[in-house]
Amino acid sequence: MEKIKFINRERELEFLENLWKKGGFKLVIIFGRRRVGKTELIKKFQENKKHIYYLCDKSGTEKNAAKFARVASSVFQDTPPAIEHGFEDAFSYIKKRAGKEKMVVVLDEFAYLIEKDSAIPSVFQKIVDEILRDTGIMLILCGSSMGMMYEHTISARSPLYGRKKGFWEVKPFSFRSICKFFSSLEIEEIIKIFSIFGNIPAYLKEVDEKLSVEENIKEKIMRKGSPLYREPEVLLLEEFREPGPYQNILEAMGEEATISKIANKAGIEAKDLPKYLKKLIQLSLVKKECPITEKKTKTKKSLYFVSDNLFFFWFKFCSRNLSFLEEGKEDFVFENYIKNNLSHVFSRGFEEVCKEIVHTLFPGFGKIGRWWCYRRDKSGKRIREEIDIVALNEKTKEILLAECKWQERVNAKKICKELAEKSRYVQWHNDKRKESFAIFAKSFSKRINEFEGKKVFCFDLKDMEKIVKFK
Repeated sequence: MEKIKFINRERELEFLENLWKKGGFKLVIIFGRRRVGKTELIKKFQENKKHIYYLCDKSGTEKNAAKFARVASSVFQDTPPAIEHGFEDAFSYIKKRAGKEKMVVVLDEFAYLIEKDSAIPSVFQKIVDEILRDTGIMLILCGSSMGMMYEHTISARSPLYGRKKGFWEVKPFSFRSICKFFSSLEIEEIIKIFSIFGNIPAYLKEVDEKLSVEENIKEKIMRKGSPLYREPEVLLLEEFREPGPYQNILEAMGEEATISKIANKAGIEAKDLPKYLKKLIQLSLVKKECPITEKKTKTKKSLYFVSDNLFFFWFKFCSRNLSFLEEGKEDFVFENYIKNNLSHVFSRGFEEVCKEIVHTLFPGFGKIGRWWCYRRDKSGKRIREEIDIVALNEKTKEILLAECKWQERVNAKKICKELAEKSRYVQWHNDKRKESFAIFAKSFSKRINEFEGKKVFCFDLKDMEKIVKFK
C-alpha cells in the first residue's frame, strides 16, 4: 500500500521541495480528483518539516476555524486561542507562535469551506495580504472539487488570483507507473487490471495480485461490503446533491456516445445534457472527443465517453444489476452479464495503453487521438470509417495511423491494407503528408516493416512491455 502512494510522484515532490527551499511566505494550490493521492503526497512532503495539517469539513467557517486553531495549538504545545474572527484569528495566532520559523500549513479539502461560505476566498485574500506575507509559512490549499478549486483559487475572477507561488493538478497514474507497481505481473495481466480498475491509486491498491483479474472483479468490486462496492455511486453522492441524473448518464454512456442518444437513454432533455456533461468532465469522469483532424470548437461530430475505467465497468455492468448484487449473486451477474463482455472491456483499456505508447515513441506528434467519419457507398448506404489512433506532426506533415487489436496471431499485412483504404478518407494535408502505419496486438502471425512504400511499426505485448518498463 505504501509503495503505490508515491510511484510517479517524483515531479510533484520536487515541485513542492523547490518552493520550500525558497525563503518567505508562499501560497500553493494543489487540486485533483478524489482518490488520486493528493493527501498522501502532501503528507509525504511535510515529513520532517514543522507543519500544521487540517482536514476541512462541511460544518461551516466558524467551527472549522475553531478546530483548525486547536490543531495548531497542539503543534505549538499550547492552549487553544480564542477565536472571534474565524480564520483571521487562527492565522494571527500561528504567525505569532511561528515567528520567522519556516513551516508548512495545509488546509485539505479547502473547497468544503467555499461550499458553505462563498466569502472564504476573500477572507484568505486578507489573510495572505495582511497576516502571512512577511512570514516563513508555506500555505497549501488542497481540494478535490476541481471546478470549485479552479474558479475560487486559480482563475482571474478569484480574490486569490495573482497571490499563489505555484499550483499543481495531481493526475492519475500513467500506465507505465501502474507497471512499476505491479512489477511481478505480465503486461497482459496489468492491461486487464488497468482496464477494470483504472489509474486511480486508491482503486489500484485494492487489487490482490494473488487473485486472477476475474476473481478481483468479484471480490473487490461486485461483492457487497467489499472495498470498491458502489464506490462510483459514493463519489457522485459526495459531489452532487442530486446524483441520480449523473448515474443515469454514466449508465447510458456504457452504450451510447452522442448527445441525442445519451439523453434519450438517460431520460434527460437533450438541451439539458451539456450542463451535466460539463460537470462530469470537470471531475475527469467523462471525456469529450472529436475526430483528431478537426477542431473541437467547430465540429458537430463530438462523442462522449466515460474516462474512468472503474466507473465505466460499474455503470455498464453492476449498477443495472444492483438487486442481484445486493442479494450476494455476484457469480450469477458475472457469468450472465460480464464474462462474455470482458474482451471488449480489455480492448478498450488496451487502446488507451497503445495511445500512451505512441506518445512515448513519437514525441514529435503533437496531436494524438481517435479518428472517424461517415461516408456513402455506391448504393447510398451510410458507412462509418474509424481508426483507433491517428497521430499528427504539424511541423513535418507526418501522419501515423494505428490499429489496436486485442487478439492473438494478427496478420499485419491485412491490417495495413485496411488502414491504407481508410486513410483515403482522412482529410489532413492529403497532397503533401508522409504516412506511416502502426499495429498493436497481443501477438502476430505475420509482421511486416513496410507496406506500399510506407513504414510499418508492429508492437506485440513483449515489445510493449519493454517500452513501458524500460524506455
